[in-house]
Amino acid sequence: MDSLPDGVVLLTPALADSLARRLAPAHVREIRELSGLAPRAALRLSFAASLLAYAVLDGSGLPLFAVGVEAAGLLTGTAQVWMVGAAEMALCSRRILRCAAWGLDAAFAATGARALEQYIPAWYGTGIRFALRMGFRAEKAENGAVRVVLEREE
Repeated sequence: MDSLPDGVVLLTPALADSLARRLAPAHVREIRELSGLAPRAALRLSFAASLLAYAVLDGSGLPLFAVGVEAAGLLTGTAQVWMVGAAEMALCSRRILRCAAWGLDAAFAATGARALEQYIPAWYGTGIRFALRMGFRAEKAENGAVRVVLEREE
């Protein structure tokens, strides 16, 4: 994972703040429901806890999408991954999918995890379908959420 794909950069606090101001409404609702935090605070905490985090930029340098991963648990070998995007990310969904796939590969490489997981509210069908397209499998979790898991290919 030496070089980044075109338009992908390491996420910075400034890019995280910019994305937080432009998040898709569903991501704002998702963040508030799952964390109880405002989007900016949640993105800053997620960024700070991440081993790595990347942003996909639009043509003007604004972040469209971000993906990050926290350390894998020693007992489970599972790392927590997070993905959020601006409302405009739907306009370049193929590019986002390619960059997200690259970011997930980088997450496995950085953490040594056997699996990546994320929790998505059950009402957020678009987010669940996105995770399924990325190869995650879905399983029911508590509190109206769906746990999506991507296992490392051996």
